[in-house]
Amino acid sequence: MMIERILLVRDDEFLRRQVEQCLLPGWQVAMETSLEAGQQALNREPFDMVIADGQLPDGAGAQLLDNVKAVHGHPLLLLVFSPGSEAAAAECVRRGAFGFLLKPVSSEQLEVLIHQADNFRHLSGAAQYLAEAGSAELLGSSSALEELRAQARNVARTEATVLIQGEPGVGKKFVARAIHSLSPRAETPLLEVDCASISEVRVEGLLFGGGVVWRKAAWACWNWLRAAPCCWRKSAPCPSLPRPGCCARSRHANWSGPAAGLPPR
Repeated sequence: MMIERILLVRDDEFLRRQVEQCLLPGWQVAMETSLEAGQQALNREPFDMVIADGQLPDGAGAQLLDNVKAVHGHPLLLLVFSPGSEAAAAECVRRGAFGFLLKPVSSEQLEVLIHQADNFRHLSGAAQYLAEAGSAELLGSSSALEELRAQARNVARTEATVLIQGEPGVGKKFVARAIHSLSPRAETPLLEVDCASISEVRVEGLLFGGGVVWRKAAWACWNWLRAAPCCWRKSAPCPSLPRPGCCARSRHANWSGPAAGLPPR
């Protein structure tokens, strides 16, 4: 969405010559000499930018502001004022004009502003594309991606926990970021945790509570003890588990079965 068509509404030939001097290949310029003719041209043809004299024979160039806001594409408006009209120029910018210049206008000034407007249109087009896409994380135009974006928008409005599944490298974290950016919590930080660097037991404990961790550790210790040599079990019972059948007089009783008090698997 770059500048290609420019509407010049001017009352003197000097401004026309300056615009022609800074034209780039591919730019097209249509010229009108009155406010009414400029308004009709805006309603008739699409333009990317309008350069207008601040004072025209039949009215003020600032009246074009309403026209550029109403037409499709919202062309940028650049106004050229006579010296001493700084207050009126600033008011036009406050109302939505892209910028202004004071006469006498140099070709260099005009060229710089047109290039700035060109960059602004380019960035505006990129921002519009991202807004229509719904998120900067999911870019593309395939049917599968459109369906994924729709699902992300649907779940982002809820408070439900979302499980994202997929092969390594398919972009699950980008989907998570997209859901976060579309949710009411978009203004808050998104905390990303690499679960691959955390042990399975630790992950289960964080998700489902510490009881799972204790049971897994206890059963791991019990299975290890069952595989240990009998002589070791008799001489050095595992200190981390209860010892069934062991009393104050015998600290080294043999293991005869699952430890007392061991929770069911």
